[in-house]
Amino acid sequence: MLRWIGFIVFVFASTLTFSQRCFDFHKKHCSPTVSKFSYQINDHSAAYKFNAGELRRIPFNLLDNKDYRITLCNDSIFNDILLFVIKDSKGTEIYNNSQHSFSLNLEFSSKKNQEVFFELTVPDNSDKTKDNYTAEGCIGILIEEMNTIKTGF
Repeated sequence: MLRWIGFIVFVFASTLTFSQRCFDFHKKHCSPTVSKFSYQINDHSAAYKFNAGELRRIPFNLLDNKDYRITLCNDSIFNDILLFVIKDSKGTEIYNNSQHSFSLNLEFSSKKNQEVFFELTVPDNSDKTKDNYTAEGCIGILIEEMNTIKTGF
């Protein structure tokens, strides 16, 4: 009985430790692209623990006349292949990085206030660990924004 309690405590502590490792993953591993523009980090930037094949839907509000830069980063277990899709509130796809060589960087301007959903999916690699558990890793999403620069007359 004491062995089972020890085992349960070990599993819980291991999971907690891994989750903590992902907590600031985006701050440490999602290096923003060098730019002449002054983007500010959005508070919705975050990191998540993912299992192979997992999909996560993250709500986000785009603001009128803002430019956004999104940088994704991941543990090496995912081989820099992440499916990143942006959908509007009706579910219509407005961006899909699979059409851009699975780019982990995106810059765009929002012309209106709108609620969107970022969908992140990691590949379902069939590699299982020796204990037959699917591998897991961290994914970071760094969201930066700035006011759209007014141009023209």
